[in-house]
Amino acid sequence: MGTPSNPPSNPPSNPPNPLTPTNTGRSGARRASSTSLATVASLVGDATTPVFVDTSGWADPILQNTPAYEDMVACYRELMDRQQRLITTNYVLTEVVALLTIRSHGLSRPALLQYIDDLLALPWVQVLYIDETLHQDAWNLLKESPDKTWSWVDASSFVVMRRQGLAYAFTSDHHFSQAGFVRLPLQP
Repeated sequence: MGTPSNPPSNPPSNPPNPLTPTNTGRSGARRASSTSLATVASLVGDATTPVFVDTSGWADPILQNTPAYEDMVACYRELMDRQQRLITTNYVLTEVVALLTIRSHGLSRPALLQYIDDLLALPWVQVLYIDETLHQDAWNLLKESPDKTWSWVDASSFVVMRRQGLAYAFTSDHHFSQAGFVRLPLQP
């Protein structure tokens, strides 16, 4: 299994907020989410129950260009407000940086790098590192699933989630449902 990141000695007092008007091209519109805080709490349990965060979980609230972005923004805020234990991987964060570099026209490079630094500094966010064994296991999963259009990052996430016993993923990617996980926010 990959090695988790070390928590910072002086964590920030507030979670990063990529949703301010200076970081996005939109005004952070809000509407009621299909997954309210009470629903997240009732689904996931207490804040120590880990939730995997996929690329879209970190990127959709910034990009705000997916059909479910308002629900993604609301769920992001709920998870941060709860200080929910969040698990992600170095592959996911690599994909986030690439995606936001290419698609986020309203987010400057320094702001993007600060966003990632702020996430890494949160004591309730744990980064697992994909090592050679996980990398190979993800490749094997792809080869065993030729009918799926999963990416290698998706497959590595599924392997990590299974090994960690995780049921929930904060993502808009339907591939997580295909792989048997529960997506947050809940998808119709």
